[in-house]
Amino acid sequence: RSSKEDQKMWFANLSLSLTEKYGGQCVIGRMYPAWEYKRESELRPCFDAVHKEFYGTCANFASIHAGLECGIFYEKKPELDMISIGPDMRDIHTPNESLNVESAIRFYKFIEKLVERIALEK
Repeated sequence: RSSKEDQKMWFANLSLSLTEKYGGQCVIGRMYPAWEYKRESELRPCFDAVHKEFYGTCANFASIHAGLECGIFYEKKPELDMISIGPDMRDIHTPNESLNVESAIRFYKFIEKLVERIALEK
C-alpha cells in the first residue's frame, strides 16, 4: 500500500531487482491501489466546521498508512473528494480486535451532523 502510486511501483520494482540480484525470489501479490492526497477539497472545510461544532476543536487532518477502501474508490473515480474516518478501534485484524462502543455512538452522531451540513451546502 502507498499514498503514491509511483512510489509503490518504485518499491515493488526495487524489491524484485534486489531479490533477483542476490539469488532470492520475490513474489508481489495483489497490490492495493494508492489514494493520493488532494490539496483542493470542498469536503475538508465542511468536515472541519462540523468538527468544531461537535468537539469544540479544529480537526486534525493527517495522511497515514491506512485508508480502508478509499484506494479502490479513488482508482475507479479519481475525482472523488474523500476523508477516511471512524470510531476508536484497537488491534485491528487480530483476534484481539475491539471497538470502543461510546466512540462508535459519537461517530454515528457526528456523521449525521456532517451529512446534514453537506446537504445544506448543496
